[in-house]
Amino acid sequence: MRIALALLLAAAPSAAATMPQLEMPSLADSLRTLKAEEQRIVDETVQLIQKKEHTLAFLALSRLVKSNPKNSSLRVLRSYAALQLANLAGALEDARIAEGSGAPSAYRCWFLAQVAFLAGNAKMCRREVAHLEADSTYGSQAVKLRQNLETGKR
Repeated sequence: MRIALALLLAAAPSAAATMPQLEMPSLADSLRTLKAEEQRIVDETVQLIQKKEHTLAFLALSRLVKSNPKNSSLRVLRSYAALQLANLAGALEDARIAEGSGAPSAYRCWFLAQVAFLAGNAKMCRREVAHLEADSTYGSQAVKLRQNLETGKR
């Protein structure tokens, strides 16, 4: 997990109408609950994602999710891999489950809003954006995402 925590795949949250970015520090708490071997697999999976080997990453994450179905960070990671594979339905399902798991998290809410936008689920996107508009980290981006949703921009 040291590698996964050290890696930040994006320095800042993504722009409103672009592909969601992974923010590893936001995923750290949930990843700490994994067993040592599972943490090693997460490290390797993050490296696979960086190398754009999303199919292998998705498969590894699927095995981890099977043994840790309520781990929100694993769900976000698998959602991200699914997006890279153009599996919008799978990405949305994992992002939805992740957002509803564990302690509330603005990042997971933001991630779900973006995935819902990309998947064309306007109702879900609006709901998540409403949760975020006053958030100090994601609020301005949530407003932009809502504007893009209302104007039909992708």
